[in-house]
Amino acid sequence: MPSRDLRDWIQGAEELGELKRIDGADWDVEIGAITELGHHRGEDSDALLFDNIKGYPTGYRVLSNTLNTTKRLAMTLHMDMNNTRLEFVRDLKRHVAEVKHIKPEFVKDGPVMENVIEDNDFDMWKFPHDRDVLGFYISPGKLRTHHARQVFCARTILQSGRLVRSGPAVISRRRHGDSTRRVRIRMGRRTAR
Repeated sequence: MPSRDLRDWIQGAEELGELKRIDGADWDVEIGAITELGHHRGEDSDALLFDNIKGYPTGYRVLSNTLNTTKRLAMTLHMDMNNTRLEFVRDLKRHVAEVKHIKPEFVKDGPVMENVIEDNDFDMWKFPHDRDVLGFYISPGKLRTHHARQVFCARTILQSGRLVRSGPAVISRRRHGDSTRRVRIRMGRRTAR
C-alpha cells in the first residue's frame, strides 16, 4: 500500500510486522536508550512508536528507527519489498537514474496544515524529545557526505522553546570520524569540536 502520509506509513510497517508500540516511556534518556538498542539490531530491528510519554498528552508520539531495514526502506520508496539488500541497491540505482521530476503543485490547504502553530504559540518544548549527555534532540542524525567521501553526522538540538540548531553527533577518539576531523584541522578546514 503506497503511503501518502506518516499515518499510512505506520500502518504499513505494522502490517509488515516491523513496528513495535511502546507506551509510557520517559523522554529523559529512556526513549534515546531504547532507540539506540533497537538501532544496533540492524535488519532485525523494528520501527519504534512511543506513545503516552511521561509528561506529555496521549497522541504526542515519537517514531524512531524508521528506515533500519531493507523492507521498510523499500516500503517507503514504493519498491519491491522482497529484494535482498544487493537487489535493493541495484533497483534503487536504476530508479534514481530514471527519475522523472514532477512540477510542484501549490495548494492553499491539505493534511500538512492540520496542525499549525504560529508566532508566540510556537514552543518546541510542547513536543516530546529525547535527551542524552549532549542535549535535547528532536530529529534523527543526518549524514552529509563531502567531496572527499568524508561523512559528517549531525542531529537537530533543541536549545530553547524557539531555537534549534544542527549540532555534531558524538565522534569517538581513534575512530573514523575522529581521524577525518583531525585531517580537516591539519588542512585548515573548519570542523565541529
